[in-house]
Amino acid sequence: MELTKRGYKCVLFTNGLHADYEFAQEVLSSIHMEGFVDAICLEELETVQDLVNIINSFSSEIVTRLHASIIAYSYNVPESDLYGMKNKKCSGKQYIILRDLCHRIVLML
Repeated sequence: MELTKRGYKCVLFTNGLHADYEFAQEVLSSIHMEGFVDAICLEELETVQDLVNIINSFSSEIVTRLHASIIAYSYNVPESDLYGMKNKKCSGKQYIILRDLCHRIVLML
């Protein structure tokens, strides 16, 4: 939680897929249980411009979708991606591993 000590916030958001929003809610619940109560999840975005505005407002980001990575690159927002690790067809153990990985990354912030 070193970055939070420096004033950085953890904000979860999605590109608009409802399944991703549900996943973000699971990650948020999990990190809240660890005491990381300042983390938030933005409501589902409705337009591409909403997504662009959100990404452009960040100082950096960790992404799980290619479009968020491309937008970040376009606006010179430093990013690290996990989108190669998640796809809509992952299930069971793969899904749990990804959820736990996202949880650990957020806790490292």
